[in-house]
Amino acid sequence: MPPKGVRRRREHQRSRNGCVSCKLRHIRCDEGKPFCRNCLKNGASCGYPAPASDNLDPSANVTVEPGSLLPSITPSYTSTTPTLNLPRSQGTLESTSAPKHHRTEVISWYSNMAQPSFSTMLPAARTDPFHTLPLELSRESKMLLDHFTNNRILLQKTVQSRREYELFRFATSDAALLHGALVLAASNWMKLCGGQRAFIEPTFYQHKTEAIRIINERMGDSSVATSDATVGAIACLVILEALNGAAHIAKVHLNGLKHLIDLRGDLHSRTMNNYLQRIVMIADLLTSSATQTKPIFQESPPPLAKETKVPASTLAGAGGNLNYIEQERGLDPEAASMFVELHRVSYLMEQSDNGTFTLEKDDLYRSIFEAEKSVDTLLRGGSCTARTVNSVLSNSGCCVIAANIYVYRSLRRIPLTSTLYDYMVRLLKQDIENVADTVRQVFPREVLFWVFFVGGSAAKGRREESYFKQQLAVSRQDLLIATWEVAKFVLKKFAWVEGWNEEVDAELFNGLIQVE
Repeated sequence: MPPKGVRRRREHQRSRNGCVSCKLRHIRCDEGKPFCRNCLKNGASCGYPAPASDNLDPSANVTVEPGSLLPSITPSYTSTTPTLNLPRSQGTLESTSAPKHHRTEVISWYSNMAQPSFSTMLPAARTDPFHTLPLELSRESKMLLDHFTNNRILLQKTVQSRREYELFRFATSDAALLHGALVLAASNWMKLCGGQRAFIEPTFYQHKTEAIRIINERMGDSSVATSDATVGAIACLVILEALNGAAHIAKVHLNGLKHLIDLRGDLHSRTMNNYLQRIVMIADLLTSSATQTKPIFQESPPPLAKETKVPASTLAGAGGNLNYIEQERGLDPEAASMFVELHRVSYLMEQSDNGTFTLEKDDLYRSIFEAEKSVDTLLRGGSCTARTVNSVLSNSGCCVIAANIYVYRSLRRIPLTSTLYDYMVRLLKQDIENVADTVRQVFPREVLFWVFFVGGSAAKGRREESYFKQQLAVSRQDLLIATWEVAKFVLKKFAWVEGWNEEVDAELFNGLIQVE
């Protein structure tokens, strides 16, 4: 028989004081106030039961509106949502005494406002019927997306903007970037609402937290750390910090952003999205204004060459030897086409440098851009290491990586002090070391000589310099190259600007004798 006496409930660590949203979803709540962690992450409305001293009926039921994670709270609970004065001039919303219907009326009022006509560029900004957005947005987030689309969110007052399809497509092209855009929209919304922040504040923190989380995850992967979306999301957070009084933190993050952009070349690279350039420039200007310092980005790209007259399209003899590169050397068509484009632009640069003929500046820029695009497509398109030689898979992207270095070094002529080369030289060395035996067996010796020479030229003064000199010395012996003139002949089979940086390159080649 059970022992006699007063029966007691077994002690446990569970709590009945969680928020209403967590209770409805049957998940453990950390009871954070004013917003628990689960509600911040999921964008739900966070509300807690009223204190027992209010003498309210504890058995009142809680209902959830269909299709929403936002709980409709009965009078037995208190809500964190205050009366809202919306930052739109087309209508007003009077406050209601029952908090249960307040949020629903706000959203209903906003969604029933005058819709854009069919002639506008973004007729479906408030919805996502075809699931094209990278995120599943709550109703508050959809309102922020509409606010972002229709208003200039960096101003301190309500100013309608010109609806730009390309901007909308760029902002919604990636999860981190969309979180960043909605964070700025939420910040602007709360400023326009005065002190009434609680309606949109949970959504603001949700998008900010998610943006930071995604960015931190991507920092460990060099292939996505420098992407347009990641750089744009960081720029959005820098703008947020500069506008909200955290200027010194914004300055630190802006310096990190500068490092990421340097890894891609510079802000004015032709492969950089135009809207991304604008966002970064705004972040730089706002931060420099808040900290009273000089902006770190240039407003315009430095000129590459003098004003010229002869169009590049008239230079029929500038093409590379596709037959030699693809058929005799055995490189795959994509790599062969890349080398042909590099060879052509190198020829144009060489002739322009020595004054044989002059080029129109726009044509020269366009030619460099096309060469950079052909390399960048292979480097960032996921097929960098899928190069084949005589139909044998090499598992190495050394040609593409070296070509990327060559574009920045010899065509765009970015100074050797740029941190871009720290990253690219290290990446080239790692790629070669990963499949060292395969590289020597598969790739033609002339190609490897070009790869090692480009790497050695960019590695000057860096830790990898001795490694590339050793590899280059071996290649020199394999090809029996005795003089610098013969070396230039081999280099120009692929891509080389003769006469530019001649002394430094000749010194590198002649120094190989000491290594041997």
